[in-house]
Amino acid sequence: MRYSILLLTAFPVVLPSLMQVKAEANSSAPSAITTQAPVQELLAGYLKWMHRHPQVMPKATKKGEDPSPFFAPVPAIDLYSPSGSSVYFEAKPKNNAEFLRSMRPALPPVTKAQPSTLRPTLSEAMEMFPELKSYQTLTSGDVRYTVFALTNSGDEYCREQDEAVAQLKSRAQALGIRVIEVKLHK
Repeated sequence: MRYSILLLTAFPVVLPSLMQVKAEANSSAPSAITTQAPVQELLAGYLKWMHRHPQVMPKATKKGEDPSPFFAPVPAIDLYSPSGSSVYFEAKPKNNAEFLRSMRPALPPVTKAQPSTLRPTLSEAMEMFPELKSYQTLTSGDVRYTVFALTNSGDEYCREQDEAVAQLKSRAQALGIRVIEVKLHK
């Protein structure tokens, strides 16, 4: 199952060294979390988030026309700063795989969603999935960067991103980051 992608404009941002963050990471929080969730949870949670942020609601292009349809950005990844703000967003599996495989303790410059294109905070993204509720208290004091990956379980279109996420999870602790993977199903 493939979903259409929301397109975002971006500008460059340089992140601080992840090695500095690694030293401060909350040791009780796991470095990698994987859960399965029905796609309906994403749609319901994302729509609820959009209603709290009306500026991201699809709008009609002409008077009397219906608004543009809502598209869930799947597969996709967000990279969240230790404060929980999205500093990188991409919804193309090949680009995601390249980005994830290139992650090092000192990250290269990455792109950030422009302020006019809001992204959910890490806390808001986790709230979309009841399966992640038990991890929210563990992650609240965590000062690591977090990769939040959305994918479709078993979809060939997501395979490259899925493989890169699996590789990143095995390196997460060494990189001083956290990986949260949500595998969506019907």
